Amino acid sequence: MSLSDTFIRRPVLSTVCSILILLAGLISLPLLPIENLPNIAPPTIQVNANLPGADAVTVENAVTGPLEQQINGAPGMDYLTSVSTAAGVSQINVFFKAGTDPDIDQVNVLNRVQTASAQLPQSVNNQGVTVQQTASSYLLVYNLTSTEGQFDRNYLNGLISSTSLSRSPDPLALARSPSLAVVIPPTGFGWILRN
Repeated sequence: MSLSDTFIRRPVLSTVCSILILLAGLISLPLLPIENLPNIAPPTIQVNANLPGADAVTVENAVTGPLEQQINGAPGMDYLTSVSTAAGVSQINVFFKAGTDPDIDQVNVLNRVQTASAQLPQSVNNQGVTVQQTASSYLLVYNLTSTEGQFDRNYLNGLISSTSLSRSPDPLALARSPSLAVVIPPTGFGWILRN
């Protein structure tokens, strides 16, 4: 008589064993150290730059192209993706092989961005090019909408900016929270609301 025959002939025994295995897993899960869990997502470094008043083609040629040329070939890099928008924004995501140190990866990308800064337009250098570690997926996203349509997007963006960021003595305090990777403020030209 095999083990599978025993569980087929005795469904109560198989149910009890399944429940015991489930309880053992639930009890041991909080006891596992997080250092032993593998990193599933590869380390990602994001490079952002703004060229005010430029269209997507100009941003691609003047900002994204030179940055990509310098960043390409960074140690441990797997691949990169880039987006140039009509709002004058250049965003480059650099993905590294699993197991590399994200802090070292960020330093390597930052060094390459500084090398490319001489090729960038002066207005981009004046605003600065940001290099930061990011997660490749969202964990939590909040969305603020008007249920009856009485408030438009600009009003809601202004409401978020004036209430959530200005009530804190330090407007960047939310971005320095230990469990947050990136805080993306509302986009668009919102109305300014005074308290």
